[in-house]
Amino acid sequence: RNRNSINRSPFLKHSLSDGTLRRKLRAGQPMLGCVTGIHNDTDHVEVIGLLGYDFLWADAEHSTATPATIANQIMAAERRGLPTLVRIGYGYHNIIGHSQKYLVAGAQGIILP
Repeated sequence: RNRNSINRSPFLKHSLSDGTLRRKLRAGQPMLGCVTGIHNDTDHVEVIGLLGYDFLWADAEHSTATPATIANQIMAAERRGLPTLVRIGYGYHNIIGHSQKYLVAGAQGIILP
């Protein structure tokens, strides 16, 4: 295989090791993300990644998403090198434990209301 064809693969390395999100945040660069509350399907998440967005905002507050369905979205986003931020609802007695479910699944950040 040609070495250049490997670099053009639509499957990118994990966005955490890439550090693009962190670099852009620290540099104060504007970023464009896309929010999704559609959790039963992950194909649209991969399309979002291919469209060049900087991050995915997975909404677990205003949807019926569970940590398991959000984990599937995170995996789909990572196949395209797209970092995922998860918005969780408030009112959880153990907000740290609830957030940890998404962080362990691969989310790069938590958005709190």
